[in-house]
This record gives sequence, structure tokens and C-alpha cells, in this order.
Amino acid sequence: MREIKFRAWDTWSDKMITEGGFIEIDGYGTPTVFDEKECEMGNVSEEACWDGDKDRFILMQYTGLLDKNGKEIFEGDIVKSDKGVTGYVEYVDEDAMYWFLGLGEQKRYKDYLALYWNDKLEIIGNVWENPKLIT
Repeated sequence: MREIKFRAWDTWSDKMITEGGFIEIDGYGTPTVFDEKECEMGNVSEEACWDGDKDRFILMQYTGLLDKNGKEIFEGDIVKSDKGVTGYVEYVDEDAMYWFLGLGEQKRYKDYLALYWNDKLEIIGNVWENPKLIT
């Protein structure tokens, strides 16, 4: 059974919340994110430490797969294959699975992520912190 993990992109601070951050989702799908490091350092207000603003955070789920370097692959990761194909990881509701979707001239490329790609992929960024990689 795979581990269920999330990370969140904070649209207010343009920062990824991963380790040291806690993400809870209520029954309505509203994320509440507590960034322990920032709150302990006093860099943000107490109100900002616990925030249920649904539009503030963009959640990304761990796929349960590791790239060729042992890094966890999440939704929104930009990855490069051993054959030079660059794409990003997206969960497609209609298919109930993660897809590898090609970028740029390779947009026609689409494949199921879990079939065989993970050991041939390397994470080179993500769509939030590295938007130039997807243009």
C-alpha cells in the first residue's frame, strides 16, 4: 500500500510547503495548512499559520513512485525521461490515474506514469517553482 502524502503551493508566498508543514483536508475538501517552520520563527501571523482559504493553496498528491534518483514524484512535477522526453505529472480524474504528459514539441506524448516510467524519469522541477520549464 502506498503512503498518502501531500505538498502544497502557497499562492500568497509563492512557496512550496513540504517537510515541516502540516496539511489537513476537511470534509468539504478545504485544505488547512500549517507551516511549522515559518510560524515558529514568527515570520507569519498566527492567522496565517492556520488558513482554510481554499484558493490560497494548491495541493499536490504523492504518486507513490520514485524517480531514478529516489526522489518522490508528486503531481505537478516536471520530469525528463532517459530518452530526452520532457513532461509533467498530472492526475486525470476520468482515468483515475497519473499521466506523464509531454511538453513543448512533445505535447502529443501521453503515457500512464505507473507502467514503466518512474525508473526512467528524473525530476527536474515542478510547474509552480519552475514555470519557465513548461514554456
